[in-house]
Amino acid sequence: MSRWSKFAKVLPLINFVIASTALAFQIEVLYPWHPDANAMIERFQVTQAKEIDGMIAAETPLQAGIQKDLSQLQDEVKGLCSPSKGQKTVDQGK
Repeated sequence: MSRWSKFAKVLPLINFVIASTALAFQIEVLYPWHPDANAMIERFQVTQAKEIDGMIAAETPLQAGIQKDLSQLQDEVKGLCSPSKGQKTVDQGK
């Protein structure tokens, strides 16, 4: 019997031992933390939602000011681009 055939016979047993150990670790160690992890995630999501709402509320006055300044600039640009009374445009000059 070659050493590879011996290894081939022992390999399923090694695989079973490793898989059983991993499953036991998940059941005994990780699963009890599951409810705690869910509670922490839910608290985090609530906190994040409050922070995002606060950021949006803080940006609203700033955005209103920016919108006001932008509309004033647009009015100024329109005033600069439109001909004054008494000035002839290129089409009117002909």
